[in-house]
Amino acid sequence: MKKRLHALLALLLAASWACAHADAWPRCRVLSGVAGAPALVIDGQPHAPLAFIGNNQFGRDHVLIEQLRLAREAGWRLFGFELKLGWHQSANDAAETVAKFCDTHPDGYFFIRVWLGPNRKWCELYPEDCITKADGTRLNMASPSSERWRAAAAERLRLLLTPILEGPYARQFIGVVPQYLQTGEWFYMDPGDFMDYSTANIHAFRAWLKRTYRTDKGLQRAWANPTFRIGTAEFPAPVERQAARWGPFRAPKDHQRAMDMQRFQAELIADTIAFFARLVKDITHDRSLVGAFYGYTMELNGNGPRALAHSGHLALEHLLECDALDLVLSPYSYFERRLGQPAHLHLPIDSLALHGKLAIIEEDAFTHLAEKPAEHLIAPGWRERTYSMAETFAVARRTIGIALTHRAGCWVFDLLSDGRWNTPDFWHSTALFRRIAAELRSDPSFQPEVAFVVDEDSIHWLRADAPPVLRHSLYSWRAELDRTGTPVGYYLQNDLPRLPQSVKVLILANPYLIESHERNAIRDILGRGATVIWTYAPDIIGPNGPDVRRIGAMTGFRIDVTADKTPIAITSALTDEAITIDGSSWRPRFVVAPDEGIDVVARYTATGEISAAACPLGRGVSLYTATPRLTIGLLREVFRRAGVHLYQDQPHMTGVAGPYLIVHTSQSLHDETIDEIVADLARPTKHLFAWPPDTASLSVRSIVPPGIWPQPLSEEGTWTDALPAGTTAIYRCEQADADQ
Repeated sequence: MKKRLHALLALLLAASWACAHADAWPRCRVLSGVAGAPALVIDGQPHAPLAFIGNNQFGRDHVLIEQLRLAREAGWRLFGFELKLGWHQSANDAAETVAKFCDTHPDGYFFIRVWLGPNRKWCELYPEDCITKADGTRLNMASPSSERWRAAAAERLRLLLTPILEGPYARQFIGVVPQYLQTGEWFYMDPGDFMDYSTANIHAFRAWLKRTYRTDKGLQRAWANPTFRIGTAEFPAPVERQAARWGPFRAPKDHQRAMDMQRFQAELIADTIAFFARLVKDITHDRSLVGAFYGYTMELNGNGPRALAHSGHLALEHLLECDALDLVLSPYSYFERRLGQPAHLHLPIDSLALHGKLAIIEEDAFTHLAEKPAEHLIAPGWRERTYSMAETFAVARRTIGIALTHRAGCWVFDLLSDGRWNTPDFWHSTALFRRIAAELRSDPSFQPEVAFVVDEDSIHWLRADAPPVLRHSLYSWRAELDRTGTPVGYYLQNDLPRLPQSVKVLILANPYLIESHERNAIRDILGRGATVIWTYAPDIIGPNGPDVRRIGAMTGFRIDVTADKTPIAITSALTDEAITIDGSSWRPRFVVAPDEGIDVVARYTATGEISAAACPLGRGVSLYTATPRLTIGLLREVFRRAGVHLYQDQPHMTGVAGPYLIVHTSQSLHDETIDEIVADLARPTKHLFAWPPDTASLSVRSIVPPGIWPQPLSEEGTWTDALPAGTTAIYRCEQADADQ
C-alpha cells in the first residue's frame, strides 16, 4: 500500500512539475490557400492577419504606444516591435521594451523584428568575414556566408528569446521576423555594386560548387576550362559578370561562372533565412511563427543597374521549400503608390499560398500625419504622401484591399515613429477589413482569370546590368496590368503546374528558359482553351546558349531578327492606342514575319513591322509579343476575347475578395496641370461596374463610400456609381431582398 502511495505521489509531483514547466507561449500556425485562410491560428483560434508594427529605433516610443493603444481600442489583436541582439542592446533594455509594449496591449499577441547584424567591434575583429566589394572595400557587415557570424548571432538570438519565453509576457509571444542586410530586407547594401568578394564568401562558394558539380572534372566541363579546380575557384571579375554573348543573353560556355555566382548568392540568402527560421522553431519548440522579407523579383529592377541580379532575391522558389518559414513579407511597390495610382506588388505573391506560406504586405505609406525623413535615412515614399485624412483613408483601404484580394495579411507600419497612424478615425475605419478577412475564411483561395508569371532562373541568363527588356517585363508592365479591370495573379514560373483552373490568360513575363515540366503545364493550359502571351524571347535558351529558332518552335510564329536603331514603340492593331516603351532600340529586336493564319495584334510604330500577333495553338491561342507592356486597352481586348470577366469599364485598380469588389479610381495623367488635377479630384466621374454572369438574384451595396443602397443589378449584372479620382470604393454583392 505504501509503495502505491509513494508511486501515486511521485506521479502527482511529476505531473505538477510538467505543468509548471509546460510551454507558456501560444502554439501558432498560418492558414494560407486552404479552408479558413487567410489567418494566423493562435492556440486553435483564427485571427485576421492584420497587425500594427512600430519601428522603435528613434527614441519616440511614446508615439508608438499611443498608436498601439488606438489599435487595441479598435479591436486589433496583433502588434510588433523591434529588439536587437546583445551586440546592440542589453538584456535589461530588451526586457523593458517588451514590457512597455505588452503592458499597453495585455490582451494582444506580439511579433518581434530582430536585427541580426554584428557591431563594429566584431567586424574589426573578423574582417575576413565581412562583406567585401570587388575593389577590396569592406563593409561593416558580416557576410551572410560567415559561419562565425551565424554561430554568434544564433547564440545571441537564443539569449534574446529565452527570457521572453520564460517571462511574464510569454503567453503573448507569437513569432520572430529575422532581419538583415539593407533595411532588414535581406538584399545586399547597394546591390548595383559588385560584391561579396570576402574570404568567407569564397569559401562558401567553393562548398556550393562542390555540392553542385561534385568533382573538378564536373566544374571544368561546366566552366569550359580544364584548368579550374573547385578548391581554388575564384569569383568572376566585374567585367565577366557584365558580359553577354548576343544582345543581353549569356551562354554557358562563356558565362557559367558569372551565372553560378548569381545563383550561389541568391541561394545563400535563402539558406541563411532558412537557418535562422529553423533556429527560432528549435528555440520555441516549433510553436512560434517565423517570417522574412524576400522575393522582390518584380521590384528591384527599378533600383538601378544590376540591382535585381545582384540582390540575392532570386531564390524564392528555393526558400519556399523551407518548412520552418511561415510568412513572407514585403512592402508594396514604390512605383505608382501615390493616391490615384493602382499600387503594385514586389513579389510573385500568389505562389506563396501554393506552398502553404502566408504573404504579408507592409503598409508603410507617408500619411498626412507623417514627418519628412532625414536625408541619411533610407525611407522612400515621401513624395507620394497623402495630404488629408480622406486621402489617407483611400490609400490604406486600397492597400488592405489588395492584400485581401490576394488572400494576404497586412501590417500597418510606422516606419519613422512619427505618428503617421496616430488618429482614432483611421483605426476605427479598419473594422470593415477585419470583417472581410473573417468572411474570406469560407472562401480562402484566390481564383484569378489572368496569371502573370515570372522566372527567377531566366534572369541568370541575362547580363547583370538589368537590360531594358527585363526592367519593362518585370517592373514597368505592372502599370498596365494592374489597370485592366480584373485582378491579376502573380506567380513563379516553376509553379505553372499548380496554377488554378480559373486561369484563362497566361502571361509569361520573362520565359527565356522553359523547363520540361513548365512546357507540359503550358500545353495543358492551352488544352483548356486559354490564351498564352509569350514575351520577347520565349525558350530562347538552349543547351549551347541563345538560339532564336527556339522562339518560333515554342510559339508557332516565324521570328525575324533585326539590329537597327528603331525605337521600341508600338501601335495597337485592335484598339486606338500607342505606347513608347523605350526611346532607344534593343539589340536584338524581334519581328513577327507575315504569314497566313496569324492575326496582327500590334506593329512597331516607326516601321509598321509586326511586333505582336496571335494564332491558334492546340485548343487555345498563342499570342507572341516582341515587346512587353502591351497597352491597357489592348490587354483588355485580349482578355475579353479570352472570356476574362472585366469588373469595370475604366482603367483602375481592381480587387475582389469574396463578395466584395474593391476599386481605386485613377488620378489625372502626368501631363496635366496642377489646376486640372485638382479639378479632376473634385469632379465625380460616372463608372460602370459589372459582377460576373448569373447575378440576376443579386443586389449591390456600397460599403465605402456609403450611399442610398442597396440597388439591384441590371440584367447584365452591372451598376453605376459617380466617383471622384483618388477614391477607394468597396461594394458588396449579395442576395437581393424579395421586396426589391
